[in-house]
Amino acid sequence: MTARRTPPSDDFARAVGDAKPLPRGPERVRARKPPAAPAGAGARERERERERERTTRSRGAAGGASDAFAREDADDPRLARRASVKARTFARLCSGALAPTREVDLHGLRAAAARERVRREVAAAAAAGQAVVRIVHGRGRRGGGFAVLRAELPEWLAALPRVLAFAPSPGGEAQADGALVVLVRTGD
Repeated sequence: MTARRTPPSDDFARAVGDAKPLPRGPERVRARKPPAAPAGAGARERERERERERTTRSRGAAGGASDAFAREDADDPRLARRASVKARTFARLCSGALAPTREVDLHGLRAAAARERVRREVAAAAAAGQAVVRIVHGRGRRGGGFAVLRAELPEWLAALPRVLAFAPSPGGEAQADGALVVLVRTGD
């Protein structure tokens, strides 16, 4: 003797009780668009964060107010030194007369990982007595995008108390565009 099965629709109706089915058709699910951020909102937020860091540094949190970073060229944020670094030493760094003893390659890293790597490598160079570090960030324009590491690296370096100066790496144009040389305070 075979048990008579109830049609699936009856089983469903018993299982869900008084639940009502959803309406059919395209109006059933309305996609909500997130509110559009004003153009440049991300850039403005990054600029506010940078300004907060600059204010903190100028008040003495990263090396003292008398040893704040000064940009050597208003058009190039990748060219800066602390007030305690002599102009001649900075010129030697820029010209390549001070050869890097350590190289850090940031290719393939996202911004957060790159920032942490820079912090660790600068600390390691200072501990090892290596005064000049070359940081290769790349040109960062694959696919026509924004060069995030190239834009952020000067701010990261300026926030580190062991960093005395930084400049584009001397050499060919492509090399200078994709790397910085950093003067690191050793000892203490």
